[in-house]
Amino acid sequence: MAALVAGGGAVVLGAMPAGASAKQVTAVGSFTTYQVMHALFPTSLNDTLPGGTTANQKVVSTATFCNGGVTYSSGGAPNGSTAGKNALLAEETATATKKGCVTIGRSSSPPKPTTTSTNFDYYAYALDGVAPMVGTNAGGTVTGTTAALTLNEIKGIYRCTTGHTTWASLGGHTGTINRFWPQTGSGTRSVYSDILGFTPAKAATKGTCATPAVTTFTTVTVGGTKKSVVNEENTESGLVYATKVLHDTIKNDIFIYSAGKFIFQWNDITGYGPTTAQHNRINNATIGNFTPTNVELASIRLRPTGTTSPTGTPQAFVKFTSTALSRTTVKAGINTSVVTEANEWYSHIPSGGATTASASTVPGVRYIFNVCDLKTSGYATCKNLVGFDNQVHHQAGTQTTGSGTKSRLCAADLSATISAQGFVPLTKTGHPRASTSSNLAGAACREFPGKAYPGLGGTHAYTFSTWVTPTV
Repeated sequence: MAALVAGGGAVVLGAMPAGASAKQVTAVGSFTTYQVMHALFPTSLNDTLPGGTTANQKVVSTATFCNGGVTYSSGGAPNGSTAGKNALLAEETATATKKGCVTIGRSSSPPKPTTTSTNFDYYAYALDGVAPMVGTNAGGTVTGTTAALTLNEIKGIYRCTTGHTTWASLGGHTGTINRFWPQTGSGTRSVYSDILGFTPAKAATKGTCATPAVTTFTTVTVGGTKKSVVNEENTESGLVYATKVLHDTIKNDIFIYSAGKFIFQWNDITGYGPTTAQHNRINNATIGNFTPTNVELASIRLRPTGTTSPTGTPQAFVKFTSTALSRTTVKAGINTSVVTEANEWYSHIPSGGATTASASTVPGVRYIFNVCDLKTSGYATCKNLVGFDNQVHHQAGTQTTGSGTKSRLCAADLSATISAQGFVPLTKTGHPRASTSSNLAGAACREFPGKAYPGLGGTHAYTFSTWVTPTV
């Protein structure tokens, strides 16, 4: 379905297609998935940019939907997975003039009790890897040998325990570790808090460090002046960290990054090039170039099921290959032998179990999602664009054997675009649910309705949704 499009941030969206309806499809939330969603739907989605300027952060008023319109203040568009889902949830009780303003919640984190409506319908469409990025004092090189860390070592760093405050104590070079942590509301922050089993905070993680708390990056340098720009890009791609923001060196730093975001930006020398003339995606303002000379991507050792003890060869989410056509003759790509559904963290958590109890042996592989809300006027539109249905004969309560109804995204028509954005597209077969009825449609997406998700204490039984009346 074509849709009316409003401006979507620093990237200029295409014009409204011929015959488009007056109903907008607006996506808000995660910065991790902002760029890939724009690439997937360049002319049929108002893809709001977290931290964008007022001029580019509007949901325009129409006669029938979002009648009052929305103009976000500078930097005020829902920023992060949690903010996006909260904005979608607010649609359930929005006043008449505000209904229909938000259709899709972009999320790089799974359902959580505090941010999940029982009316939410999560559609995973790709995989990403979340891991530490570290300065070269950790003991590796930028595109060669990486510093191998165990999950317990990463926990020790963020708790600042004895033996985990310098890189030398962990087999690297001289230097006190500078700990950085993603912003509040970030899906990347949420995922890694779950993997660690705690959220680094002043009271709980001072340990033996002189500085009691980790640093949340909320300031970048724009045109020589430090400005507050709270944005997930600051904490998960390496772009800002590699520009000497707040610190004069990054050799001692550790922070959490998205493999997909890093790969896309590393390879995009036009948008994130090695010269100071290049711009990033925060208000389209120059904040420095993406030249991570002193950062590397840490690899994580495998662990036996249900434990955090290391074993086996360290696994990396990103691999580099030589090419004459990319940045410093080296191209980044996601390691598809590691970033797989078999290693996805949340779908391998026992029902009602702690998030650290995942049976996955590789910490940090996650789904990325689009979220629809059953109770909003935009539910059918959302599902048509980013979801699928297994087709249930509701009158008789039996399943049909047809191919189901799939959006183009869930029909795998857009898999090449997902790969080009650095992520791993899902295949048409498989679902972490044990039931063979979990993906009758053969969709390249995975549906997780409401709170029926591992770790939330709900049922694992697949719940069929009512989308369209199926053929009997």
